[in-house]
Amino acid sequence: MAFYSSLAQGNLDALSAATTFIVKKVPRTPTCHLLCEASNILYRTLWRKSLDPMTSVATSILGESQERAKLVAKGCALSNIRFWSDYSMLAYADDTYAQKRIEEISCKDMSVLELVNRSRRPLILLSVHLGNYLSGFIKVLSELDLHDRELLTFRLLEETELERLAYRHFKSRVGTFSVARLGNEGGLLKAVRLLKAGGIVGTFADLHRGFGPTAEVSLFGVPCDLIVGPAYMAVLTKAIVLPIALCPDDNGREQLTFKTPIDATIRPGENKDIAIQRVMNEIARNTESFVRHNPGSWLMWPNLGAYLSKSIQVDA
Repeated sequence: MAFYSSLAQGNLDALSAATTFIVKKVPRTPTCHLLCEASNILYRTLWRKSLDPMTSVATSILGESQERAKLVAKGCALSNIRFWSDYSMLAYADDTYAQKRIEEISCKDMSVLELVNRSRRPLILLSVHLGNYLSGFIKVLSELDLHDRELLTFRLLEETELERLAYRHFKSRVGTFSVARLGNEGGLLKAVRLLKAGGIVGTFADLHRGFGPTAEVSLFGVPCDLIVGPAYMAVLTKAIVLPIALCPDDNGREQLTFKTPIDATIRPGENKDIAIQRVMNEIARNTESFVRHNPGSWLMWPNLGAYLSKSIQVDA
């Protein structure tokens, strides 16, 4: 329990520092938007009457007491605020600040990135909504040799000014950068064509059915639905899937962490559908592992009910 208390205090300290930076150094930051976003997240995760499935399902899934599950919820709310602070700082600060910010993040296993660099195969960077994941994306782009390759990422809605400004840090690290609409067939086809040409797609493992077609997997020991797009693209293009997350190291510093790259090549005895399900199962295992080691940093806890398969009933 002390771990979650210290995590919450750490996020509060970071939020205070970020707010000071935003107000004094970056006057153009839309502070109003940031505060509204933070207030909305706190409301949804802490004070709304129907904390279920946030707390009750998390309690049963993680096997923790309700008190500890509530501390995870508080950590999640504070992590959300810290994320939006970090996002705004990256968007509106100059390139010098962004470079320093990225240099502060360590990489746990550079040999994984070296292996990916040597392969030159189509690559799917598959992140999890842990902590300041945008900085994690930029860090991995900084460490890979990608200046002659095209990167595509997805958005559910139209790109905002904040995102457009933050994405400029992607553009300086790859050959070409573009954004496609999530859940749109045209966007999926564009991503498949890009991968077949040796490009890179950056997307998320932990997206629920609100983001597009899903496949059922086991997540935290219960049937859940995760978006199937990453596995589908990987199998069709024989891409390497690199699971990544920004996690704290033993000293509490941010560290870019990897899981074993997933080879989506269809194996002997498999057809396309079986291969997609195999890749989905590996994605789910990696996602669960990332979250279990950093539960208070997972930003998607408020949406837990949207992951549960429709056969699972949750008391509200």
